Amino acid sequence: MDVNPWFSPAIHLDSLASWLLRRTKSKSFWEREPAFAVMSRLASVGAVSAVDFGQDVGLPFAEVLKGEPSGLQEFSQLIGHFGSTFWDWTPKGIGAAKRSIQGHAFPVRPLLTPDVRGCPSCLKEDIESSPLPSHRSMTFRSNWLIHHVSLCLRHERELVVLWKVAAQTQRYDTAAQFRLIADCVMTEGFKREERDPTDFEIWFDQRLAGQRHTATWLDDHPLHAASVFCRLLGTARLKLEGVKPSQVAPGSEWGCYQMGFEIARHGEQAIHNELQKLNRLAEPRLGPKSVFPMLYDRLSQDYIADVDFAPYREILAQHLLESWPLQPGDYVLGMPVKERILHSVRTAAEETGVDIRRLRAMLEASDMIDRELPDDWAVFDAEAARPLLAS
Repeated sequence: MDVNPWFSPAIHLDSLASWLLRRTKSKSFWEREPAFAVMSRLASVGAVSAVDFGQDVGLPFAEVLKGEPSGLQEFSQLIGHFGSTFWDWTPKGIGAAKRSIQGHAFPVRPLLTPDVRGCPSCLKEDIESSPLPSHRSMTFRSNWLIHHVSLCLRHERELVVLWKVAAQTQRYDTAAQFRLIADCVMTEGFKREERDPTDFEIWFDQRLAGQRHTATWLDDHPLHAASVFCRLLGTARLKLEGVKPSQVAPGSEWGCYQMGFEIARHGEQAIHNELQKLNRLAEPRLGPKSVFPMLYDRLSQDYIADVDFAPYREILAQHLLESWPLQPGDYVLGMPVKERILHSVRTAAEETGVDIRRLRAMLEASDMIDRELPDDWAVFDAEAARPLLAS
């Protein structure tokens, strides 16, 4: 029979945490569990809410949710636990807009949404491996908060929405929410899809956990920005398969991450090669948005001031400058083009008034263009060709 160690607001919390840890057998109850979930579990021992528990011990639950280092330090002192695993997996505030998990920064808005996801199979294992009541034995994992994560690698099942609550202090009082879904977890009432993990998902989880993984070009880049770029590049690559982004079913974005990752992992040249393939799907006069709309829009607008995305902006800008017949009046990722660097057969014909077939023959005879490329994309150095065009 469980002995309830909750005696008063002045309880020794380090003893309480030790008691709870012992009751979970050999399983570390700090594994990927954030501070707010630990606080909620401790509150549930006394059958009170996390908010009331915080008031009793003089540490508001909302402060722990904010992830301020001072509040988390105080909570660590209260429970007598300073383990690196517990600390690293707790989302810590970086200004008002970001949270750090395992040293990786993620935007707070998609991190703390009303829809709380998780793996019911993990939760069921928690219950079956502990003598505690089900709502106190289930463990919330921090990686479930990250929107780039959609699959439990352990069970190879997609994450599902466990509950949806608007108020944050109620939403992340996890033990209270676990009490409401315990029966559904045990009866496997949550509908979830099984699938094999992708290379991207394995890479992401290993890097998030600080484990060794197969080396990729993306390893030296911030994890969130690298993941977003993979998704954007993968979304752009859908055109090569004749698929529109609007045709991607909700919950299937993991495929876009993988499509982008399998190219970006090999580095800049592989990315340039893929962008060249995409070029052929539209005319340059329609602009970059016609070729890779989401990729271009996000890098030129949403992430234009984010230094973590600078390498990807530079790659796209370099690609445009080296393969697009841009002219004064055009823009490259928000920056105006001041002079023409490249002509295409078509733009040169339009500018000079020379018949496009005759001009192409002249350029091919001078070995100035790739004979395999169509008129729109057969580009050449505008300055080097000036004497030929003038003639």
